Amino acid sequence: MTETKVKDLPAITGQAIQTVYLPVTETKGERIKASCERGQITVDYPYGVSVSEAHAYACRALQVKFAEEDRAEHGEKCTIEGNAWMRRMIGGSCPANKRGYIFVFAS
Repeated sequence: MTETKVKDLPAITGQAIQTVYLPVTETKGERIKASCERGQITVDYPYGVSVSEAHAYACRALQVKFAEEDRAEHGEKCTIEGNAWMRRMIGGSCPANKRGYIFVFAS
């Protein structure tokens, strides 16, 4: 078996996005919060979809938020579709957080 050095590994870019289910309160309905180092967003729970799809929806909402912020800061040349935050993500449930998922960039 050959030894792999850290410098030989491909660079990993981007931040993981964590989602968490927020139950009903006295003033708010069910929600999902998506967050990472850059920021966060809380969305109303999207009924009519699976639990994993609901968490993916919140993740995508955060990606769109960041892409829109970048466009506002950098102008029209920074398209939403071409923004690095709009890359495809994959995710799954997080055992340490029984109410949430973790999403990472697929490439």
